[in-house]
Amino acid sequence: MLSPCDKEIQITWSHYVGWNSGITEYKIYASENGGAASLVTTVSGNITSYIHQNLNANSNYCYYVRAIEAGGTGRTSASNLVCKNVVVINFPQKQYLNYVTVLSETTVEISCYIDLSAAVQYYDIERSLDSLSNFETIEQVILPASSRIVYVDSTVNTSTTSYYYRVTAIDICGNSIEVSNTSNTVLTSITKGVDEYINELSWNDYSDWKTFGQGVSFYSVYKSTDRTFNDPPIAILSDSETFFEDDVSDEADRVGTFCYLIKAIESEGNIYSHKDSSRSNIVCRTISPKIYIANAFTPNGDGLNDVFRPQVSFADPANYYFAIYNRFGNLIYSTEDFLEGWDGLDAPTGVYIYMLRYTDGNGEPQVIRSNVTLVD
Repeated sequence: MLSPCDKEIQITWSHYVGWNSGITEYKIYASENGGAASLVTTVSGNITSYIHQNLNANSNYCYYVRAIEAGGTGRTSASNLVCKNVVVINFPQKQYLNYVTVLSETTVEISCYIDLSAAVQYYDIERSLDSLSNFETIEQVILPASSRIVYVDSTVNTSTTSYYYRVTAIDICGNSIEVSNTSNTVLTSITKGVDEYINELSWNDYSDWKTFGQGVSFYSVYKSTDRTFNDPPIAILSDSETFFEDDVSDEADRVGTFCYLIKAIESEGNIYSHKDSSRSNIVCRTISPKIYIANAFTPNGDGLNDVFRPQVSFADPANYYFAIYNRFGNLIYSTEDFLEGWDGLDAPTGVYIYMLRYTDGNGEPQVIRSNVTLVD
């Protein structure tokens, strides 16, 4: 009986019958790959099996057993010859984790190329909070139909944590026979810079692609106000740069929430001819709307303070509404264009009520009500 996982062969035989004095011992002989037979071991005459261990893979072993008569008569009897090949487990020739990438705040996608011809029972998808230890199995993939495993981990928080992944091949004996390279997610954070209009981004390195290639080629920085990120990026940084400042002071006409993500791009030179990318989590920062409204205006045509219009920055222009009411509460002017204002023409001097409605960068509606004085 052959046990390929443990590289051992169990030999069994029947007792020799015919000697009145019985059997004192059995001698087990073996030859490897057609070589001369040599004594492996001697066992007691009441034993009929032996396990030959620590065999060489891909070798052919032939065995026979010789019975020794008790009483020192010198008589012996040899068995027939039996042979077995020790077949080595077919180890994977390729097990390459080509990328891990963030899909959302709660999901990460892992992609790994495998060798379908390998003697693998299943693959363990493993995760850790560091690259050195404490990997836990989060999924077992049994007999994949494709040479590429794509798995989505939906038990994570990519906004707070960078995760490390690897894939381990388990053979038919339950032993780990191959472990892939380890790859991690890119974790990006955002903070306020030296003033309110500076967004500072920082992130950790994408640590892989060096095992089978040349590592990260560059990092692309993407920006959006609606979480839709399209090319081109706002910046391209070298593989050694993990910090970026974005000055948004000249973007006051946009919604005050600015979102970013980082994309790591692999260099040329991967031994498997891959060139992949890995996205980070999305980070956002909201700048509070800035509102300035005068308390009086003079529509006299002198070009100075002729139009009454709120000065609104970092608010959503799509939800803007501005209205003027007379002292009787009647609507006399309104607009949904934040660039337009009330010219006050043909209106008598006096105090008027205004109402301003807009949406801030967090999507919350805001309303301001007050009064303005029209002066000749």
